Amino acid sequence: MKRPDLSGLSNDQLVDRFVKDGEAQYQARIGLDNRTYDKMTKDMMYIISELKWRVPDARSALLPLLTYPNVCVRLAAAGVCMRVDAAKALPVVKEIEAEYSEEIGMEAWEILTAYQRGEFEKEWDDGPIRSPKGR
Repeated sequence: MKRPDLSGLSNDQLVDRFVKDGEAQYQARIGLDNRTYDKMTKDMMYIISELKWRVPDARSALLPLLTYPNVCVRLAAAGVCMRVDAAKALPVVKEIEAEYSEEIGMEAWEILTAYQRGEFEKEWDDGPIRSPKGR
């Protein structure tokens, strides 16, 4: 899959896409549609990467999603926001970990474990989701 060019989108448009992809990811999880789930995950990573590389770092645009009704969107936003405002994101992750079992609760537990190990103190490498060209 070729990296989409998201540079022309505003922060608000990126957040809207993040929500749309997160909701589709949730539906794919329920329907056991792994192909769609994986595609939505990758699309969300592209959005996160684009927000990260903006000057100034625009990942904080996801903070309002910490109260979003859909748990997948809320947890994905909280995971990203742990790097920009852990004080706001951490209670959300703890709540999800306590209330949900199976995959979603496990994902929250993994975020909490990474936080306890100090993994959110260092910046992450985009890995296969490379930074946008020229940045």
